[in-house]
Amino acid sequence: MGITESKILQVKLAAACSDAEDNGRNQVLHVLSDKQFIDCLAILWRNLPDRSKKQINPVSRTRPKHTQKAEKGSIRLPEPLKKNLIQWQGDHKSFWNIQRAHSPSESCPITAVYHELTKIEVQNSGDVIRMRFLKVFFHHLKVRFCATNLGLDAVEWMTRKVISAEAYQAEKDEISTKIRNWALVGSRYDSLCRDIGEYNVAQDYTYLGTLIRLPDDFTDRYMLKELRVKGCDREEVLDSLARRGVGKVDHVAEMDRLANDIFLKLWESIDSSITDEAPHEGMFVSLKGGQWKARAPSASSLT
Repeated sequence: MGITESKILQVKLAAACSDAEDNGRNQVLHVLSDKQFIDCLAILWRNLPDRSKKQINPVSRTRPKHTQKAEKGSIRLPEPLKKNLIQWQGDHKSFWNIQRAHSPSESCPITAVYHELTKIEVQNSGDVIRMRFLKVFFHHLKVRFCATNLGLDAVEWMTRKVISAEAYQAEKDEISTKIRNWALVGSRYDSLCRDIGEYNVAQDYTYLGTLIRLPDDFTDRYMLKELRVKGCDREEVLDSLARRGVGKVDHVAEMDRLANDIFLKLWESIDSSITDEAPHEGMFVSLKGGQWKARAPSASSLT
């Protein structure tokens, strides 16, 4: 800004202050209607560094995000889902029986879950809710058995379970890759549910009820590629879900209890199928004594 504009601002403000003092006023608001004064202020604003502009108007940093990306509509449960909830609550096993010949809790449950999840993805059946639960299952299986991250030993152990059952014809590397990817996206779903729901690691799986009522735009791709694991962007997503009513739809308590019940039912079958197996080179932790609850993953383990 030039000297001329600076002097105009100085003179205008000085005159306004002097006039206010002479007339016993504490305000100089009338100067804000002076066109010459406003023109000089406009020049001053244009010449301010971006950092100074943000200090004056910090809200401007977030406005573009809201204007560029409109918020989705309110979350509502489809009528078919409401009917399914009634069926699932009456028979937890029926949750796994929809569009399938057998439940993951039958035979070797790890192999059955692998087989079912593969079928859902290949057929692109739109069975989003069960797909979310099954991928979270692989994440919890990883945390439950493996003392650290999903390393080679843990993946190979699960891969051997699938191959030994001879229930699905695939290359070893293909099976391992699927399990690793499923566990990763499952960890993202699990972490989101923990952030939204009332999570108590020592109590139950009720927080996973969010998997049932998450909107369809929360796809695997969105969870992996777009949703941040921490920071302001993630907080904005959580706030948006709250505004859309993810915790206020009908039957929230019933969905939370259902999530807990079907997960516990699945873990019962896992326990019974591997009771006699010894830990592999000290890699896998005991399932007894309540030590199997999956802990909240750190930000580094989600990347």
